[in-house]
Amino acid sequence: MPQPKISLFAMIIWNARNAKVWEDKRMISNQIVFARKHFLCDWIQANQVMNIKIPLKHLPLKCNINVSFKDGARLTSWGLCCRGNNGVFSFARSKWQKCLLLITKGEAMGLWKAVN
Repeated sequence: MPQPKISLFAMIIWNARNAKVWEDKRMISNQIVFARKHFLCDWIQANQVMNIKIPLKHLPLKCNINVSFKDGARLTSWGLCCRGNNGVFSFARSKWQKCLLLITKGEAMGLWKAVN
């Protein structure tokens, strides 16, 4: 019997023991064997790799977004550069706003401006 099946069998026996100790439920040997087979089938089915090809409407882009904060001028600026999946430049953008944001809000604003 391979190692995973032995481990699974030990786990099912341990669960049956816990059911007896904590819930006063007794499992007969047929129930234990059935539980092991059922659990093993579920585990194998859950771990099967399924390759599903979904066609992309647009090729993916890689966008680098940077945000800078100029405390003295009370400015927050952000820039982004997007490249295609082959590394070829696609577009770039930069903007600034006359306010000083918190770092987390500035990063979120840069991401929001990039998406919109």
